[in-house]
Amino acid sequence: MSNNTDSQLTVINWNARSLANKISEIMQFADENNADILTIQESWLTREKTLKAPNYQAYRFDNTDIYGRRGLVTLVRDTFPSKKVPLGFINNTEVELMAVEVTLANRSILIVNIYVPPGLRLPRIFWDNVFDQSLHPHVILCGDLNAHHPLWGSGDTDLRGQQIFDSMLDSPLILIENDGETRISRPGHNKSATDAAFSSASLFSNLTIQILNETAGSDHFLMKIVLQNAEKIPIIPIFKWNFKKADWQKFDHIIFQKLSSTQFDEITNVNFQQYYDLWESTILEAATEAIPQKQINSRTKSNLWWNETCEEVTNNKRQAISTWRRSKTLINYQSMKQATQHARATIFSVKRSAWRDLCQQLSTTSQPISAWNMLSIMNGNRSRTKFVKPETEPQLCSTVLSSITRPCPLLTQMPLDPQTAPHPFTLTQLEHALARRVKDTCPGEDKISYSMLKRMPLMAKSLLLKMYNFCYQSNSMPSQWLKIKIIYVKKHTAPDSNSSAPPSIRPLSLISCPVKILNSMIGQQLESHVESNFNLPTTQHGFRKRRSCLNCLSEMYLRILAGRDEHLTTMCCFLDITGAFNAVKIEELVHTMKLAGISPFTTAWVQKFFSSKTYTDGVNSSYGSQGLDQGSVLSPLLFNLYVHVLHNLNFSPGTTVLSYADDFALLVQSKDVLLNLTNMRSNLETLLQTFAKLGLQINVNKTKILSFFDGLSDHQRLDLTINLASHAEPICTVKTTKYLGIMLDDRLRGQCHTKSVIDRCNNDVRALKSMKGSGWGNHPEVQEALYKFAILPKIFYGAHLYCWGLKANFDKLQILQNTALRQILGAVKSSPIPSLHSLTSTPYLDVQLHFETTRTWCRLIIYDTNIRNSVNRFISPPHQRNLMPWNRYREILHEITTIMHDEDVHLNSEEENSYRHHPSNSLQVCPTIPTVDKKTNFNPHQLQALVAEHIELKYPPEYSGDRLFTDGSKLGSGATSSADYRESDNTANGLKVNNSCSVFNAELIAIDLALKRMYDDPHSLNDAVVLSDSRSALQSLHQLKSGDNPPYIIQSIIKSVNNLKRDRAANIQFQWIAGHSFIKGNEIADNTAKLIASQPDPPHKHGLVTYPDLVRQLKLKKNENWIQQHTLKTEAVGHWTKSIIPDPTVQPWYCNITASNPKFFSTVNRIIIGHGNTPFFQHLMAKRATPYCLNCPNEQVADVDHLLNFCTASIAARRSLYQQLGIEIGTSIQDHLRYPFKQEDLNIIFSYVESISDGGRPAI
Repeated sequence: MSNNTDSQLTVINWNARSLANKISEIMQFADENNADILTIQESWLTREKTLKAPNYQAYRFDNTDIYGRRGLVTLVRDTFPSKKVPLGFINNTEVELMAVEVTLANRSILIVNIYVPPGLRLPRIFWDNVFDQSLHPHVILCGDLNAHHPLWGSGDTDLRGQQIFDSMLDSPLILIENDGETRISRPGHNKSATDAAFSSASLFSNLTIQILNETAGSDHFLMKIVLQNAEKIPIIPIFKWNFKKADWQKFDHIIFQKLSSTQFDEITNVNFQQYYDLWESTILEAATEAIPQKQINSRTKSNLWWNETCEEVTNNKRQAISTWRRSKTLINYQSMKQATQHARATIFSVKRSAWRDLCQQLSTTSQPISAWNMLSIMNGNRSRTKFVKPETEPQLCSTVLSSITRPCPLLTQMPLDPQTAPHPFTLTQLEHALARRVKDTCPGEDKISYSMLKRMPLMAKSLLLKMYNFCYQSNSMPSQWLKIKIIYVKKHTAPDSNSSAPPSIRPLSLISCPVKILNSMIGQQLESHVESNFNLPTTQHGFRKRRSCLNCLSEMYLRILAGRDEHLTTMCCFLDITGAFNAVKIEELVHTMKLAGISPFTTAWVQKFFSSKTYTDGVNSSYGSQGLDQGSVLSPLLFNLYVHVLHNLNFSPGTTVLSYADDFALLVQSKDVLLNLTNMRSNLETLLQTFAKLGLQINVNKTKILSFFDGLSDHQRLDLTINLASHAEPICTVKTTKYLGIMLDDRLRGQCHTKSVIDRCNNDVRALKSMKGSGWGNHPEVQEALYKFAILPKIFYGAHLYCWGLKANFDKLQILQNTALRQILGAVKSSPIPSLHSLTSTPYLDVQLHFETTRTWCRLIIYDTNIRNSVNRFISPPHQRNLMPWNRYREILHEITTIMHDEDVHLNSEEENSYRHHPSNSLQVCPTIPTVDKKTNFNPHQLQALVAEHIELKYPPEYSGDRLFTDGSKLGSGATSSADYRESDNTANGLKVNNSCSVFNAELIAIDLALKRMYDDPHSLNDAVVLSDSRSALQSLHQLKSGDNPPYIIQSIIKSVNNLKRDRAANIQFQWIAGHSFIKGNEIADNTAKLIASQPDPPHKHGLVTYPDLVRQLKLKKNENWIQQHTLKTEAVGHWTKSIIPDPTVQPWYCNITASNPKFFSTVNRIIIGHGNTPFFQHLMAKRATPYCLNCPNEQVADVDHLLNFCTASIAARRSLYQQLGIEIGTSIQDHLRYPFKQEDLNIIFSYVESISDGGRPAI
């Protein structure tokens, strides 16, 4: 093989005879030989089978017959542009033929993969068509023809071989003569060469062919075809910053030195671009010096587990094949067969061992190997992201880029009055904006990342902040921000797709990180204005605080169910908008922003940033607008503002519009289905008129209508279609559809979504099984974490809606959980269900779902007034109906509202929901004392002196005003109170608050009460310092960020401070003091709070319960229900485990326990459960004739209890066990086990169990 692989194209042809079990060997061979293309016949792949071929684009022809055999696969290196080409002349379904066009730098080549089954009679005209040169000027045709002719190495000639020979004589395609037989034949038989390759005359002189000493487990040799002088398209290497090895101190030093040596004048239009260029070049220069780069390798090794053993047995196999090909004796034939079988068995063993070792290292942290990534890979939900490179697909990328970029009309720049300029951004706002960027996303064209911006010295941040303020107030921006980098991601297609259409790709915009930081700060101001001024309707959800997709779904459910109670049918149209964000008209958006009263500076910025930019992918460029760039942080909020008018159109009566971003649901309710249909048609026509004005279009094929509770049959429902004047195709009514991740059915039973959830979670459970067996694999703690944090959230999403439609939904999901817990523990099928839940400390699923439902509905009712009103409407319908399952929804909601009433929960008003924190409302908070780091470092007298000194020095009464000491207290009985002490008049005040309130909230209530008492008392001093010993309470006030929506108690404190500032010009400060430091005021406040808490409850307590405090109470209630249900269930089964672990809520015993042998955990779990892989269990599974112990007389059942405590075959070992455990002979081993366990005892018991055998196999 030539070393110059860049100028040659290597094609491997091979008949696999089942590819799935040989994929490892063939991919390893492809790696070793730098194979560019593989043409494979008889893949035997089914349409559902996923083919994993790293570094290759797979083209499949899964034309399986009744035996599940045949099929073609063509693998093309993903660095080559390639596409499937249709062959229209094939009219015989028995013949498999697939053509793929591969593009090189100097030409394109058509690779034709063919398989013709034996025994099939074909006319001569078929082969004339196959060898037709008009297909393409450059063709390589290869495959298994199942034809014999001496010309390509066979020992005889058959009819098909003669036909091919005759057609080839009249065709410009030329046979590429090989050097021997292509298929293993038995000794004494004629040579078998059924595989052949042909090429165009234009390629023939540069082609060589070789039959290799490799079968990869098949009975066909690999055929290697090499095309010389094949100029490949050069691939531009991609580099990324390696922040793990960055020298941030050096990075900081370089930036400081360069910027400190430069004199910066006031920023103007003249010098702004120059200053930004200097700042950018400084950052990049420092990054180049201090941060190494690593090249992203587009090729990955196919088999990371391949080792020297695999290499050795493969070489031995190839040597045996070579020996047999030279001398076809019976001994050599048998030696070749044995070497092949041995190689395959060894490779399989190495692969399995490597996989088990890998699984044993899996961890829930990223080191050494992330179990989260492995789960997503093994369940089939995650595939390697494939990027389309513009240099390899220039035409396709150019077409996509042109389709999404449109010319933007010349817009008149908005006049800005400097006198009305907004407050400049502060360094604190910049730091908060940077802190929100937790991960480094792909940088823009300038290659500056978030990590660089965070690690800049203060001088560089200050300069950047000045440029930000200049940009915003003068509506200017550097040229770098107007250049957007585009990358293309190949969309996932089904593995059985035989389409010859070009691949579908999705463009992504990579916007400069510096401008995204500025946009995020502008976005905070924009959101505050929009929410505070109620510019968006309450039925509009998505990218809004406390208006999630669950809000939208819940409101839709409630409206449908409430309508059902009122004898109304509901018709819902789920709209799919084509390219919603990219279709936005910037001039129309600017008009909408002006009508909403948004700051002209923000409006002008949006107009300029989204109007005209240069989009480039490195090869193609386009100038114009892409509407709202999907990579911009401003786009979601701006889109909400753009389409909010759709909620306020003049629709027919009984119409509601719900939306989540660009997912719209149009609901129509009436007592007549046909009237619903008429109104829906009218509403859609009205909606489409506004869509046309906004530049939006709906995708009729993806837009669906669902009619709820209409009483129609499936046949009648087919007639419920809507024909729109502007669209040729009708909108159809369906029985089920998916909206915001929930499968909806026409009666809201939840069956279809439950099935969907179970199917998805079963994939995850199968992935868990692939990572752990009873004697190998990862730690059960890792498996438990994967289940609780990766699988359970899929069940919990929307559970407050879909689960309650039918009781059977709970039962099916519980079966899923039982299966997962058995897998986690290594338990057998007969294990009692209560034991599984007790060992893993997992609540029964109905308990968990009831808690999740209660928690979700409480959050929705507290923060969403629409849902609050809909719930009240639903639980108190005008027509009481005793209909199941809708009464299940009503019962649970009635229970939830009762809980909230009894707990006296605070329900947020729209004003509280719309509040957004502004820097002008920031409080003066000092949550520390410099001389006091930890209270434990000082004795009480030292602590008192330090705190008193700090107060006297920092807050002298003549300058700081009054001193307000506050405290919150909770007694052991749960009684809670808040109190304050005012030093100026030596008065203390307090009140009792709800017992459900946490001490944290009691402290905040005390602060609020002190401020209100100060405001209400006209004789109080104007200025004050609030002194609290709750550092967490003061930190919650200190850490408020711009745009935050804090709890109502904090909002009340801010309001009290603002009232004092406005009416008294007061200066209010907050200071933390160490608790129990014997400061007089703090002691008085503390004693007052305790005294009030110990008093009898007043008729009405102060302090409404917040959502976090309510959830704390709900968790306690959940644990009570869990223990109660566990007690009931263990009355029937699970006594053994309950005697060992009485409390199911305790931490699982295997947490923080390590073992060298993974079988240790499965064995101990089976002992605790009392069920194992015993003869008794095998008898239950019909794998053993009797359940009795073979070593004991009198037909004693060989269950776990017998094998541990009574089996006569292990008397000596049991005596030694008793001695090591220090227990009396005759004591049951399970009686000695009591939670918490000692690992030393478990190790001794495990060793004892390992010594017990049943016919040579472990007994448990």
